[in-house]
Amino acid sequence: MNNFKKTIQKSKWLIKCMLLSTEIERLICPNCGSGKSKNIDSKFIFTHLRECENCYLRFRTPTDNVKDNYEYYQSEYSQEFTTDLPDREYLEKLLKSNFKNHEKSYFNIINLLKLFYPQKNKLFDFGCSWGYGSWQFQEAGFLVSSYEISKSRSDFAAKNLGINMIDISNKLNENTIDIFFSNHVLEHVPSPSKTIALAKKMLKPDGIFVAITPNGSDSYRLNDYTAWHSLWGQNHPNHLSDTFYKQEFKDNPFFSSSIPDNLSDVIQWNQKKNQTLLSSYSSELLLLSYPNVKV
Repeated sequence: MNNFKKTIQKSKWLIKCMLLSTEIERLICPNCGSGKSKNIDSKFIFTHLRECENCYLRFRTPTDNVKDNYEYYQSEYSQEFTTDLPDREYLEKLLKSNFKNHEKSYFNIINLLKLFYPQKNKLFDFGCSWGYGSWQFQEAGFLVSSYEISKSRSDFAAKNLGINMIDISNKLNENTIDIFFSNHVLEHVPSPSKTIALAKKMLKPDGIFVAITPNGSDSYRLNDYTAWHSLWGQNHPNHLSDTFYKQEFKDNPFFSSSIPDNLSDVIQWNQKKNQTLLSSYSSELLLLSYPNVKV
């Protein structure tokens, strides 16, 4: 998307926010429906980041309804390589190199997940875009099925990368997945808790939930407010924080941290299966949990 189109899109969105900013229903938490929240950040006069006093989700107001959210990701949402469908020549080059040294290489993510499941296991990639991550998981030996809200990107993943795409509006097999994985997705969905509830249904009793998101935690805000502030807005209506995860998984083993350079903390957590909340100072937040296990 060129700069002119981006400016037009942003202007239309700000006008929409101005018109919706006085509607009470646009101030309600989209995750749990609570009307009680506090303002913690602001942008462009009419947009605010609020924290729900019930579930602790940090969400942008005015909120989007489900219909607006769906239509936005079908036609308007654009994040360069993440969303732009590659031509055949470039795709063949990426696949031949297995994304080595590419910004979308899943090498470190795969090494992380292999700690939990070193053998072939079933992985569900929730929000896979056009399939670059799902394909890498397949190449690493995982048995992969995937979901993507954008029909064009979903069709591309199935046709060009051979990804098994799932329609989550249909009845899904319960307790069959070892890993429910999402990479920079929960910040986009209307309700993160509903996605986590879906994960609980799909996962086996000892299955693991894995989410990587922009970091909305206070530790990162204090470390780099400018960067923290930039990570919520039109494209990211949710700003996931360790406080939200602590509430969401209060009865389950969980690990919340910045993406670790050293996996020793993750290994130690997985052995104890306790609740580990480490300071998160970088732009990405990692959440691991066994949502069907009680502490």
